[in-house]
Parts: sequence; structure tokens; C-alpha cells
Amino acid sequence: MSTECCSGLVRGRGDWTLAGSRDQYPLDHPVVPTHVALDVRVDVEARALWGTATLSLQVVAPDAQRLALDARDMTVLAVRLDGQPAAFRHTGGKIHVELPAPLPRGTALGVAVDYRVEKPRLGLYFVAPDSAYPHKPRQAWTQGQDDDSAYWFPCLDAPHLKATSEVRCTVPPPFRALSNGPRVGSTANADGTVTWHHRLDVPHPAYLCTLVVGEFAEVVRHHGNLPVRWFVPPGREDDAERSLGKTPQMIAHFEKLLGVPFPYPEYAQVTVADFVFGGMENAGATTLMDRTLHDARAHLDFSSEELVAHELAHQWFGDLVTCRTWSEGWLNEGFATYFAALWMEAEQGKDDFHYDLWLALRRYMEEDGKRYRRPIVTRRYQEPIDLFDRHLYEKGARVLHMLRAELGDAVFFGGLTRYLQRHARGSADTDDLRRALEEEAGRSLERFFDDWVRADGHPDVTVDHVYDAANKLALVNISVGARPELGRPWAFSVPVRIHCGKDVVETRLKVDAEFQRFPVKVPDRPTRVVVDGDDAVLKALRLRLPEELLIDQLRKDPSVMARVRAAWALQDMPSRATLDALEAALKEDAFWGVQADVAGVLGEMRGERALRILLGALTSVKHPKARRAVARALGNWQHPDAARALEEKLRLGDDSYFVEADAATALGRTRDPGAAAVLREILRARDSWLDVVRAGCVAGLGETRDITQYEVVRGQAEYGHAVNVRIAAVAAMARLGQGRPLASQVVSDLDRLTEDRDFRVTMAILGAAEALQDSAAVPVVERLQRQGPDGRIRRRAEEVARALKAGRDGQGAVESLRTELDKLRDEQRILRDRVTALEGARSTTTTS
Repeated sequence: MSTECCSGLVRGRGDWTLAGSRDQYPLDHPVVPTHVALDVRVDVEARALWGTATLSLQVVAPDAQRLALDARDMTVLAVRLDGQPAAFRHTGGKIHVELPAPLPRGTALGVAVDYRVEKPRLGLYFVAPDSAYPHKPRQAWTQGQDDDSAYWFPCLDAPHLKATSEVRCTVPPPFRALSNGPRVGSTANADGTVTWHHRLDVPHPAYLCTLVVGEFAEVVRHHGNLPVRWFVPPGREDDAERSLGKTPQMIAHFEKLLGVPFPYPEYAQVTVADFVFGGMENAGATTLMDRTLHDARAHLDFSSEELVAHELAHQWFGDLVTCRTWSEGWLNEGFATYFAALWMEAEQGKDDFHYDLWLALRRYMEEDGKRYRRPIVTRRYQEPIDLFDRHLYEKGARVLHMLRAELGDAVFFGGLTRYLQRHARGSADTDDLRRALEEEAGRSLERFFDDWVRADGHPDVTVDHVYDAANKLALVNISVGARPELGRPWAFSVPVRIHCGKDVVETRLKVDAEFQRFPVKVPDRPTRVVVDGDDAVLKALRLRLPEELLIDQLRKDPSVMARVRAAWALQDMPSRATLDALEAALKEDAFWGVQADVAGVLGEMRGERALRILLGALTSVKHPKARRAVARALGNWQHPDAARALEEKLRLGDDSYFVEADAATALGRTRDPGAAAVLREILRARDSWLDVVRAGCVAGLGETRDITQYEVVRGQAEYGHAVNVRIAAVAAMARLGQGRPLASQVVSDLDRLTEDRDFRVTMAILGAAEALQDSAAVPVVERLQRQGPDGRIRRRAEEVARALKAGRDGQGAVESLRTELDKLRDEQRILRDRVTALEGARSTTTTS
């Protein structure tokens, strides 16, 4: 499963454990499923599903006296055991069936349940047009992870319980029904309906069962003899080719890496409206949000490949081999996240691969620093969906990358082959993965997994260097911080490259103490000291190296991440030489990611020279992702020149939708007196894919902090606007209300907006309440916590309510002071730049 970003984070790290959290263990299952057969009808208009679920079961306990099936929020009409009517109780989300006599281990039995589901809260979702969204399709689709399949069919809903499946679904034309496995056939019925029949003979857990109903165009490709299908709205076939067209090549690449064939007889992908995740890796049949389909202009700097590769990788990691319990969910999500990066490595090269892992690290670090810290594997949570976070996905991926760097490709991928083959069609835990890698490597990895998977946090690494000229030694000092809660330091190894002019000394250092000094013999004074150049170790890093060494690293190092890390280390060294190096990197670096981070560094440095560099780059930098970073950075100046440049970019337009969107938001941040009028003009007139430019304009209006824009912003939050625009508007409302009397109006409007229950908008409302920092929002947040059917809403609401109750009011006043401080800082930096320029000119005159 892949997630979309949720709006807002609690400022300041809170506790991972919330009220009601407890250590979670698997329930007993004396009876397990072997086959699930569903024969159902779906009425999209009535938002209903009904029919019969027939489960083939086997007793695995010494004797079984009762049976309990998961079945939530449904009407159970009848239960039959081996064809005979059976007494049952339906309570607490379970169907309890008394068996006629204790059944010994190995006994097979069949249970059939007639049931009906109407207007379900979870598990099964219905989409239909209305007066506000008249072009929305009519669809029904399911989403079972983590334990929501029991909302649409009776089952044994646990990740380690696997069964084969078949689904017969009857719908009226022009609808068709899609499910796991190849289509066995379709039958036209006398009443005009059609029954669609799918079957999958590879066992899979209940949460990976899928059903989708709608009107779709089908596209068929092949990977060898394997059919690769995708189903998209009619007329979106070209967009689908851009989004999904490389799926066969991805399958080939993953098979090559893993030595394990694609696990299912075919692979299907279907895009649906209003999907509540980015994608879901149902066994052999992935569901994707239709928002991933995009036009040619969006394709300049937007790609679906990471999402598509993520869900595809799950077919091995999560589907073929499933985490035994949800606490081990990183074995699904960490692998899928990492393998999406591995596809990027194969398709786009190592630079994009390493930069993608850098972005993953930053997302994890943001959650770790601003929200909470937890181990990757933990049993303590409220409900399983709590675990699906940046620790599970991004940190999990970075830990796998560390393993690959430590073990080497042959051992790492050989160990994964061993792991998949050993546990295929079953389940596994972290120790199973560790043992497979240990057997392949011939070494113990217990400390590694204890440090990086079962313990929380990461090392805070500081690197500095001293040259011992008398002994020709480079003294590399590395500190990693203490771990008093564990009573042992971090332990890892890092490669080091020391350049002495044209000579290069390479070594590997084993770090296993809070502070260590490593002497490295060198032929001459170092001109560059690069520690962990490819950034393989998961860490926070401070480079306290001399300016000239960092400049050399930024200008000349072949590693993308060494150049990125050098750029950020130069942030607090605003000399002419540093600014010259940053300007050269922004103009000339061959990789867009370095240019983007350099723009971010210049934005943080501010100052007159940094502003001039960015102004020139807004039109000269070629890669749209780098131009976006330049536009964002310019928003750090409340300066008329920054405002004029961003306004011109908006009026003249850009090849990229996203450059325009980021320029609009940045224009608002300049607080220029004319910014709001320009943003309102673009808001009215500028169409774009998913209305991303309008969303940028609305965000910009919020950033102006001009309360006269509130009515415009509030109007864009109303039901009927594009969801991106509504999300931006909700955040902008809070931005305008922070620390002002307007806050009470914002709270009232946020309360009213909760009524339409759109998941993405609801998450935005919670983010806005947190940003508003007004305790008057607590009742709104707590009501969402009580009413929200989605566990992600409940957890986010509890976090926000806790933050608001902690007395963090007055954030708006702090924001006003911060704005004034930023202005003073800008003025100080401009003066400093002028002094530096005068001193430089005087020095040049004296020298000449």
C-alpha cells in the first residue's frame, strides 16, 4: 500500500503511544481458511452488496468446539455448516457458530453465510456523481488493509491466514466487475445483468481480496507469456500509457533482482476515483488512485512509476510472503518503498536513486523530529493502521539500503531470494529475514537488527577533520551521540575518501563508540574529506569541515549525495567563495537534485547575493524540478524584486504546472502588496492537471497573511472544488487566522466543513486545527476523533487534540514576531553582503 501525504504535523515531537495503546498479539485461530468463494450482487446506486460467502476451512487445533468469523456492520441472514442450517450469534463484529461436536485436527468443513451490506463505513466504498461533481464516475471498490475486509464479506481477517479465492459478482451493464486472478468467464443473465467470475489459486490473506465495479477501458500488454492488464476510465488510455506503460519492464527487473518469478498467473491494475490510499497491492490485482493518471505536460516533472513500482514490488513482499503480524509490517512496506527506488536506479541511474533515498530520509526525519519516534517493529499501538507511517515505509527502506551497502549486492539479493523461496505463499517475521540474510552472508546480523529495527532513533553524526602535517595523517573525528536507554553506542561502518590533490586514499571506518578519532595516512594535505559519500548510513549529519574542503566537495565530487551534503554544510558560511560555489552549482551541476538543494540552501542563507543568484536561476535553470525549488526559495524574501520575478513567472507561465504552482505559493510568502490581486487573477483563469496551479494560488493567498483574502480562500474550500484546491484552502484559512480574532471564525468554518466527510479534506482540517493553535478547536477535533471511521483520522485527531490541550495557544503571535525577525534578518544579511563586497573590492584594489 502506498500513502498520500497527510496535511500538517504536530510541532515538537510527541509520544508514539497514545491513550488505549497496548501490546498487540495475534489471536488464536483453531480453524483456518483454505478457500473463499463469494457470490454477490452490487447495487452502486443503493450503495449495497449482498449474497453468499462460502468458506472452506480446516481445523488445526487438537479439537475445535466453536467457530468465529469476522463480520462487521453487516446483516447476517443465515449460516450453514456443511450445507445444514446452523445456529449463530452475530455480536462484537463476529459471527459465532457453535459446532455440533468437537472436531479433531485435520477436519475439513464448509461454512456458508448469507449476508447484506448497506452504506458501509469501511472496506467497501461507493462513488457516484452529484450536483457538485457531475462528472464523477459510478463505481464501487474495496480496500481491505489492514483489517477492513470483514466490512464487506465474512472472513478470517488476519495477515497470516491465507486462502485461495473466487468471486462471482453480478452487476448491470455497462458495469463490469474485477477481482483477484484471471477472469474465468462472464455470464449474461435473464434479468439483463452480467455475472463476472474471477479465480485465484494462489493463497492470499483476506485483506488482499479485491472487488471493483465500474466502467473501464481495458489495455493488455505482456511480459513474456504473463498478461499485464490495466483498467482505466474510457478515454484515458493515453494517460494510462504514461502512468502504467512500463509495468512489464518493471516485472522483468524485479524478477532479475530476486530470482523469483512473478507469483501470479496475470497482473492487473485498475484506477478508481476517490481512493483512500495511493494504491493497494491486492494479490495479482492492484488498485490505484485515478489521480495518478496524468497528461503530457504534467509528465515533465511528475511520474507514476514510483507508485506503480511500489505496488508491484508488494506482489513479492506482502503478497507472496506476508508479514506474520502487523507489527512486522515493514517487511511489506519497507521493501516496496525500497524496490520502487531500485526501479529508479535501473531506469534513471544511480543519481536519481540516491537522491530518492535522500528524500525518503528527509520525510522520515521530519516525522521523527516533529511528530514521534518509535522502533520500526513494535507491538504497542492502538490499531494496525497506526503503524503505516514514515518509520514503516521510508525508514524501513533506508535500513534495507544499509543492509545492501554492508553486505554487497550478491549477498543482499541472494538472501532475499532465500527468504522469498523459503516463505513463499506463507508469512514471515523480521527474524526470518535476518536468518535468510545471515545464512547467505555467513555472519551474525542480530546486533544490526536490534539497533536499526527494534530500537528507535538514529545516530546524530558529526564529522570534523584535522591534518597532522608532521606525520602526514588526516585525523577524521566522528561522534555519534549517546544511547543511554540502550547502554551501548551505535555501531556501523562508513567508507571514507580523502583527496590530496590528484591522489585519493580510500578506507572504511568502523564506528562503535560515541566519539572516535581515526588516523588515516595521506600523501599530502587533504583537499577533500568525504565520509559516507553515497549516504548509505541512516543518520543526521553535521559536517564541520573547513570551508575550502566543502567547496571542493560541492564542485568536484562525483557523488550526488556528497555534493548535496556539502551544500547544506556551507549554509552557515556565507563568504564570497561559498556563494560563488553555490552559484556555480546552481547553474552548472549536471544533476537537478543538487541544483534543487542548492536553491534551498540559498533560500535559507538569504542575503542580497543569494537573492540575485536565485533571481537569475528562475528562468535559466532547465530542469523543472530545480526551477520549482528556485521558486520556493524566492518566497523566503519579503523583497519587491522576488515578488516581481515570481509574478512574471506566473503571468508568462512555465512549461511545468508545478513551477507555476510553487511560484504562486512563494509569491504569497513575499507579502508583496500586489501579490493577492495577481493570485486571484491566476486563480480565476488558470486550468491545470488536478488544479495544482489553483491550489498553489490558494496557498499563496494564505501566505500573504492578509485577512481581507479570507472570504476568497474560504470559498475555495467548499464542496465542489477540486480536492487539491480544497485542501490548500483549508490550510490557508488557518494560516490567515493564526493569532488573530479571525481564529474563532476559522474554527466555526472548519467545523462546518467536516460535514462532507471527504477523507483528504478531513485530514487537512485536522492539520489546520493544529496550525491554528487555538484551543477553541478542541471540540471539533475531538468530534472527528470519535466519529472518524478511518483509524488514520482517529490517531491524527488524538495527536492534535493533545497538542492543543497542552496550551500551545499564542502561536499566531509568535508567527508575527517571527515575520518581523525575518525582515530584520534579511536586512542584516543584505548589509553583510554589501560589507563583504566592499571589502572584496578594497582587497582587489590593494592587490592590483
